Amino acid sequence: MTVLKRITKDMEQPTLRDMQEFVDGRIEIVYLSNGDHLIINEEGLLDGLEFNREATDIWWLDVGLENVLINKMPPLVGDILLIEGGLD
Repeated sequence: MTVLKRITKDMEQPTLRDMQEFVDGRIEIVYLSNGDHLIINEEGLLDGLEFNREATDIWWLDVGLENVLINKMPPLVGDILLIEGGLD
């Protein structure tokens, strides 16, 4: 089962190493329109990581279903960090 861990604005931001350890690999940042960032495993799809429904729902709702279908956007996979307000 995958995890979506929320880092709120009042929490200490994770270091690069913390993020890499959490997603179990190199990170990629998915930017949301509200300023939040999703930190995902850059090679998660290639590595066959498990589908993360909660993070995918957040991302797809943000970009809109039409964009998801037209652009054939893949789901997000693996353990993911949600950084509220984005990284500094």
